Amino acid sequence: RTDNIRWKGDFRYRHEGINVEDEETRNRNRIRARYTLIADLPQNVEVGIGMATGGDDPVSTNQTLGNVGSTKDVHLNLAYFNWAAVENINVIGGKFKNIWVRPDNNELLWDSDYNPEGFAFIFDNGRFFVNGGLNWLESDSKTDNSRFAWGLQSGITGNFGDNTFKAGVAYFEIPVQGREVFFGDEDAFFGNSFTCVDPVNLLGCTYDHNFEDVELFAELRTSLGDMPLTLFADYAQNLDTNHFNTAWAAGARIGKASDSGTWQAAYRYQDIEADSLFGLTVGSDFAGGGTDSKGHIFSGSYAINKSWKLALTYFVTERNGDLGATEDYDRIMIDTKFKF
Repeated sequence: RTDNIRWKGDFRYRHEGINVEDEETRNRNRIRARYTLIADLPQNVEVGIGMATGGDDPVSTNQTLGNVGSTKDVHLNLAYFNWAAVENINVIGGKFKNIWVRPDNNELLWDSDYNPEGFAFIFDNGRFFVNGGLNWLESDSKTDNSRFAWGLQSGITGNFGDNTFKAGVAYFEIPVQGREVFFGDEDAFFGNSFTCVDPVNLLGCTYDHNFEDVELFAELRTSLGDMPLTLFADYAQNLDTNHFNTAWAAGARIGKASDSGTWQAAYRYQDIEADSLFGLTVGSDFAGGGTDSKGHIFSGSYAINKSWKLALTYFVTERNGDLGATEDYDRIMIDTKFKF
């Protein structure tokens, strides 16, 4: 680094096994590589440019290995400015890391790889926080399909004894009713309800509902003996429909894989009804991504040192299939991860 330029990155190798009911077990090997160059400019401005492996999927930067060692795609993953306008307030614009607080980093509403595009602000004085965002779903008005989503989130962080808690409320509005898909095939609605002009050939398909979600969340960081313990709960409801409109997650994590020789283990359960959340942005690993699913997540990791970790995650889930029947969807991920 120089006086005003720094960079950071990470690399992950993953072996993944997927077992879907009545289908052959799928195994694949995947990599993820990301790096970001950050410039610290005058007037308390930070500018970042980041690249990552993968295609144009908004919730994944994984790249599957194969094609006899072919070269792999790298795309623009971050391009933003972050202005520390006044004390405790930051203004952000471009394509940036997701600003929304996710208790214990759970992926109920937002996949961890999702980087929104538009503008945001963050206020955090160590006790109260307020986050706001105006994010483009499609910014080009040429096809009369320009849409933006917005959200507002606020909450409090506090301490009692050696314990730390965080709690908050949020509202997100994603206006997609009557809109065709943003990403994927013409019928790729990721679990959300849709209607087609030609239902036989799945042509002219559009979303049935907007997503006007109220979120409530809480996180407690405490200890069990000498081990750190984190508990969390996250709940959301879509006010635009009265049917299949709720989602929730809860879980616990013990330990912390940080320094050499440390470990952590976690359990989570979540239930996402079909029209509770915008399916495109929720966690893409849980039940294959999207909504209309529920199940368990077991995970653990071990730190070889501060830069190198081994991790295992096991999903035991079920989802509603294309014909409406419930099907089991299990996934195991074995990771080795490096940060630099």
